[in-house]
Amino acid sequence: AHDGGNRPLSQVARILCRNPAPCLGSLGQEFAGELEQVVAYALEKDPHHRYASAGALGANLRRYLNGERIEAASGSLRRRLSRFVARSRDLFGRRQNP
Repeated sequence: AHDGGNRPLSQVARILCRNPAPCLGSLGQEFAGELEQVVAYALEKDPHHRYASAGALGANLRRYLNGERIEAASGSLRRRLSRFVARSRDLFGRRQNP
């Protein structure tokens, strides 16, 4: 979804900044669930909606690896829906004008 191909770096940077990160679970079922939530929280565009530090991310990853409850927020309904729509465009295609 975010393959740069032969695009100029400036164009790739704009795409990455404007679009939500792809869902980790789309790489395989083994990445879905809590690990997906931890990574999605780390990749949030808005700094107020992601980990405050690398240490906080590391602590949550350790909780995940130890089978403990993670502390990653799944995001607001609006953000979750916008990520779903962005990911689904490839699956459902873009709306065509008649």
